Amino acid sequence: MMIFTVLVCASGILYAQEKADALKLYRTGRSLDSAGRTEEAKASYTAAVNVCLAELRQNPRNMDSYTVYTWSLFRLHRYHETVAASQRGS
Repeated sequence: MMIFTVLVCASGILYAQEKADALKLYRTGRSLDSAGRTEEAKASYTAAVNVCLAELRQNPRNMDSYTVYTWSLFRLHRYHETVAASQRGS
């Protein structure tokens, strides 16, 4: 039983490490923007948007996902989508 518990915990840790973190992607984008690496920043913001959309499909009431989603859309200059997403999330 102890071995099973250890295996379950280890697999949970591995899953958590593989799962993309939208906030981390957004912050990476901000750092890249600050360094003048605009195209790389856009890729990071786009990845954050995709992670948030996946999270929102699983839980449409996840306000943290809506927050990072709208921040990332704004940084991508997708203003109409930003407004629409913020209205859906309220």
